[in-house]
Amino acid sequence: MDFCIANGIPETGTFKLNRIKVDNIRSAESMKPSAVQGGAFDFSNDGRIHVVRWKDSKVVSVASTKYTHLPIGTTTRYLKRSDKSTATNINTDMPHSLKMYNNGMGSVDLFDKFLGSYRPTIKSRKWYFNLVTNVFNIAVVASYKLYMALHSRPPGKATNCKPPPFSDHLKFRTDLIQDLAVFGVELKDKVAASLNKKKPVITSHMPTKKDGGKRSKCRQCKKHTRFECKGCNLTICDKCFESCHIKVDPN
Repeated sequence: MDFCIANGIPETGTFKLNRIKVDNIRSAESMKPSAVQGGAFDFSNDGRIHVVRWKDSKVVSVASTKYTHLPIGTTTRYLKRSDKSTATNINTDMPHSLKMYNNGMGSVDLFDKFLGSYRPTIKSRKWYFNLVTNVFNIAVVASYKLYMALHSRPPGKATNCKPPPFSDHLKFRTDLIQDLAVFGVELKDKVAASLNKKKPVITSHMPTKKDGGKRSKCRQCKKHTRFECKGCNLTICDKCFESCHIKVDPN
């Protein structure tokens, strides 16, 4: 933040409680007990950076060079109770810097949110497995965002138009998995069919040297060689022997 202040760049963001020590503000431990109601907050200002610590479902700390806790706004939170029939939504206080941070939450935070929604996990002792699954997870989220951008409603079009067929994130993932599974089976069949076009004929034919070591021309490459096939009674060099004994499958 010192760099942003020196260059006149306003900045607002969260920070971890164990990274930065802030004086003259209520500690996070004292705000965690259930006796402290949601919406309670405390703030500190050293003239350059305004820090707000707010009790939501967890304790959140926000530092800003532009915004303060004023004006105090409100937000809706779901109040859990032992009896679900009495659970209700309540309005709690929300500092202004927290509200502006949520309004301007960047694409990186939203991307992390999508990554964590349906993160694949593989239990393994190999440390790099998580890196591999994370790469595939990033590719899926990026493809989903591109899909939504391409199929979003154009400006000026009626608001009652049908949404994209895979507008739901989970539906997009499940259909993608099914399509990839079908494609994998089809690709496997094509590869197997291409490999089965030529089948080697297993016979007792073996390349052997001619009696007396006389050289003759190979039946296929026309080069002189001392090898022949006893089963075929033909002069075939060792390099052409396999290709001469391949039977082409007409199917």
